[in-house]
Amino acid sequence: AQATAISALGRAAKLLGRPDYNVTAQAALGAFEARRPVGVSTTGPLGGVHYLQYSFAPRLFIFNAFMHALVGLHDFGRLAPDSRATRLFAQAEPEARNEVAHSDVGDWSRYSFRGRESTQVYHELLREVLQGMGRRVGLTSIYCTTAIRYRGYQTQPPTLTFNGPQETAGKRPARVRFTLSKLSVVELKIYKGDRLAHRMLATFRRGSRSFAWRPKSTGRYAIRIGAKELRTGRSLRGRATGAIVVK
Repeated sequence: AQATAISALGRAAKLLGRPDYNVTAQAALGAFEARRPVGVSTTGPLGGVHYLQYSFAPRLFIFNAFMHALVGLHDFGRLAPDSRATRLFAQAEPEARNEVAHSDVGDWSRYSFRGRESTQVYHELLREVLQGMGRRVGLTSIYCTTAIRYRGYQTQPPTLTFNGPQETAGKRPARVRFTLSKLSVVELKIYKGDRLAHRMLATFRRGSRSFAWRPKSTGRYAIRIGAKELRTGRSLRGRATGAIVVK
């Protein structure tokens, strides 16, 4: 919020011809120069300079807040122009670049370093600020590529692959295996002919997963697996089919 206010003052100074706004903004830069708890500068989780959202929470490294701070410093440095803001941006941007990969859990984003996963709102907020960073430092940067990937997480349905087994023994425990691309509610339906022989429903994270099944008789069974993802609120769906022969 501090850096966003600084950049807003810089824009107002330029648009309204009010250089005194720049003076106010420059005074606020001190928060980024001072170490916590007086300021917000600290050593980040990967060893570089990190700007905190909350100076009273020195181990809470919030991704979107850090990126917003850098965007604000970058923009004020260009608008004023102001060498202090540019220096503060330059000294922390390498840490931000290194932290970005740690915000990705493989099918969604994290809110903070090694923290909980983002809500829908914070995922979109992080995607937008990463896109903004990419426009400022280069469209081929990790910021842009990550923003594009995060957009995909919001729009792509879950993908399912049936992984077997192709055969199993009757009246013995078996595992119906599948691979899932994102956090979803997964439904397994097993048919023998037109008859539904078995149905299960469970929530799974991405990766190689399975359902337990004990077939009651021999024969050929049709496997139908459906997934409804749980993150976007859009109920995106995926399906996979297969067959198991019980001997």
